[in-house]
Amino acid sequence: MRLSNSVQKFIILTLTLLAFLLRAYRLESQSYWIEEAWTLYYTHLPLDKLWHILLTQEPKPPFYYFATLYWIKLVGDSEYALRFFSLVFGVMAVPLTYRLGKALGDDRLGLLTALLMTVAPYQIWHSQEARMYSIFTAASVMSMWGFIKMLPDLRGFQQPMKSAHFWQWWLIYVVGTEWAILTHYHALVVIGSQGLFLLLTWRRHWRGYLPWAATLSLIVLLYAPWLVFGSALLQRFLHWLPQPTLWETFTRGAQAYTVGEYMPPAEALPLVLVFVAVYLLGLIYAAHRRWGAWRGPEMLAFLLAFTLAPNVATWLYGELRTPVYFERYLIPIQVGFLLAVAMGILAIYDLRFTIYDLRFWTKKTREPSPLLPHTSAPLLSATLLPATLLLVTLLTINGYALWQHYFNPAYAKDDWRAVIRKIEAFELPGDAIILTGDGGEKLFDYYYRGHLPVYRDFLLPAIPSSEEAIEILAEIVAKHRRIWYTPYGVDLDPPLESWLAEHAYPAWHSWLGRKRLALYAGSAAVADRLEELDNAFLDSQGNGPKLVSLSLASGETAAGDVLPLQLTWQTDTPLPTDYQLSLRLLNSRGDIFTQSDWPPLNTSTWPPHQPITDRRSLWLPPDLPPGEYALQLVVYNPTSGESLGQPLVIPAIPVAPATITPPLEALSIPNHILSSSFILHPSSFQLVGYILPDQIQPGQEMWLWLYWQMLSPSLKGGGKGEVVRLSLSDGETTLAANFPMAESVGPLDSWQPGQVRRAVYHLPTSPRLTGNKAQVSVALLAESEAGATEIPLADVALATRSRQFDPPAIATPLEVAFGNEPQLKLIGFELKETTLTPDTPLSLTLYWQGVAEMKTTYTVFVQLLNSAGQVVAQVDAQPLTGAAPTTTWLPGEILTDPYTLTLPAELPPGDYRLIAGLYNAASGERLPVATGADFVELLPLTVK
Repeated sequence: MRLSNSVQKFIILTLTLLAFLLRAYRLESQSYWIEEAWTLYYTHLPLDKLWHILLTQEPKPPFYYFATLYWIKLVGDSEYALRFFSLVFGVMAVPLTYRLGKALGDDRLGLLTALLMTVAPYQIWHSQEARMYSIFTAASVMSMWGFIKMLPDLRGFQQPMKSAHFWQWWLIYVVGTEWAILTHYHALVVIGSQGLFLLLTWRRHWRGYLPWAATLSLIVLLYAPWLVFGSALLQRFLHWLPQPTLWETFTRGAQAYTVGEYMPPAEALPLVLVFVAVYLLGLIYAAHRRWGAWRGPEMLAFLLAFTLAPNVATWLYGELRTPVYFERYLIPIQVGFLLAVAMGILAIYDLRFTIYDLRFWTKKTREPSPLLPHTSAPLLSATLLPATLLLVTLLTINGYALWQHYFNPAYAKDDWRAVIRKIEAFELPGDAIILTGDGGEKLFDYYYRGHLPVYRDFLLPAIPSSEEAIEILAEIVAKHRRIWYTPYGVDLDPPLESWLAEHAYPAWHSWLGRKRLALYAGSAAVADRLEELDNAFLDSQGNGPKLVSLSLASGETAAGDVLPLQLTWQTDTPLPTDYQLSLRLLNSRGDIFTQSDWPPLNTSTWPPHQPITDRRSLWLPPDLPPGEYALQLVVYNPTSGESLGQPLVIPAIPVAPATITPPLEALSIPNHILSSSFILHPSSFQLVGYILPDQIQPGQEMWLWLYWQMLSPSLKGGGKGEVVRLSLSDGETTLAANFPMAESVGPLDSWQPGQVRRAVYHLPTSPRLTGNKAQVSVALLAESEAGATEIPLADVALATRSRQFDPPAIATPLEVAFGNEPQLKLIGFELKETTLTPDTPLSLTLYWQGVAEMKTTYTVFVQLLNSAGQVVAQVDAQPLTGAAPTTTWLPGEILTDPYTLTLPAELPPGDYRLIAGLYNAASGERLPVATGADFVELLPLTVK
């Protein structure tokens, strides 16, 4: 059924509005990237300088650059303003596509293709990019539309060029074609597709060769002024692109024109195959029906010339001269691809039949579909549902790809804005920035507002050799305390990064979106405190490196700066794998304030008995409270996560107050909040974030991180009277504790307004808490205040375990109280075998009973002693393998606590003693029993 003109207009206006909304949504959310950097650069040049570059360096026609040059004079060069220029033409391409589809077939083909064009991720991507590709698409569609509309006159269906509207379509064709080739040189493939179509259908179109050639001559004549100036560059230009295989051009294009370039191939493949299958169905359908005045073979020839021939042409040109294939360079052929996809959907819909009759199409049938009912009014179109489902499937795929485009950082443009904001937020005097690649300096000039020197010695085209570059790099590193390095991905990056890893002090690196940034301490950072060590990190097989010495800074390191370390390693035997070193900064309670596990140790390549120098540094976060910390070194297997031996702790690491004030958003504060309720005058602290555990067990100590910001200068005398009150309530029981502010965040007189300090608190809880959750609240008060309003933060889940109070049947009852004031009792144990053999497990069950609520988490030890009192086997664990810490016990509660002790294979036969007890893991102090001993002797054992 044909839609009325008014309905068609309404639909296309709706699609055009939807296209605008999809292309305007989050238009400025992503940073400019390298491609757009060139647009920024060119549009800020004087006219004469821009003209010179277009003639000598930039192998693209002039239209886009001259148009945007005047555009930014009107609206500015912000991301939104400059990209809006592309958006306008990206939206324009939708009604133009409708016109092209309608000219080829009917209103259904035009509307379906326009719908697919509206939601096409690749079209939306380039409509949100400050480049010429959306304009290139719109101009090419305009050219193709004019070509199709004037074709009947050219091929002689009517008297050539005498149609009332011929000159209208001729003008549209000339303007669209001229516009396209002035926007991008690859517009030649659009003209080539048109010519190939005329050749493939020469029997019907040979009369149009001469008028079409005359039209092209006029287009070339209008283009000639630019050819005179720009042809010299084209003749000598060699593209940087790699040359793909012909098959790769088709597979890469298929992905780009369906779900976009950035979806991982494994994820994209099934989605792309759905589109390709419908495309192939559309080709088959195109060849087997009549499209108005168009015969099926003609439509097939048009689609093949429009969608496949451009790939062959660009691939062949790359083989003969220089590579020129890039998905975006052939973006107009996506329109042809979507035309065929729309025909595939119509192929399903037009296979209609009634529930009463079915007749196949014959040559005598004048209906436009292969399978149509013989009646003029079919009772039921049974193919409407599958055609609709197919369309919904394609739209869902597009919707999924668009969601990734809008919200998944992995699909985003290279985030230069985030890189530069990171540097601006954390830069210190004496830092430097190093750029590599081609164009990055232009984005730095646009975004960067800091004062650090930016070294541009490693940029294309005057890029130095590796040897020269390393000499330049060494001079830069020698002059600066820290180096910010953002690798572009050029060949020079690996040797530069290798040199920095060996001669500087790597501190941090991260992917910010699709862009990488690294921080190094330079040679000016001094590691002058030497710690002579002989610490071996060994796994269960006896493999691992030995740390011989460690050098670090002897003075204070300010929060926000880096702590350089020089480590000397050695190994006695070849190591089987590359191990990882974790650097951790701990407070006196063992809380980790910062951690770095980069770079990895290349231990598998270390030669035995030779010292290995390893330089690295630890970046201290600017929200680190000043004070004294400890540096913990942990070596582990990155594959299994197994730690090698015991951690090494270097004490007395002094940290000075931060000298910088990064913006809050740069600190990545979790659960970010801003509440005036947390302001205490006149010192004006504000709570801006927090971290809570997901759940706690009642009685288990709860840790809590709070992020405090100073809003105005602190009180004289250090503000020692200010107190943080934390409370935990389940609705019936409320637990509270006070913490002096200065003890948790460090001296207040060194705290600058605007700075954030991160404090950790340990709130004792009680096993008497009940229910599924408890509310955590915070209050900030002065010492003189009787109280303050508590502000609820969040709820924490309570992991309440099942409890037992009735004593079970115990094989060997006991009654041994632990603690000077009894806190718990051992009421018995069970051991099935008293005669054992080496290399066999010993299964023991202990029965405990709580006497009072405990504030200390005790660890149980079970030891097997020989006749000399030496420990030959041992197991240490918290009750129920950590599931029931002693602080979670209620008075009278009974725990059945199993242990397995593995006897050594070389254990000699004889008599042994089995003992058990508890100790404080933090201090190592054992819990005494009533007899005065610090353990309970369970029973003698015999090993055979």
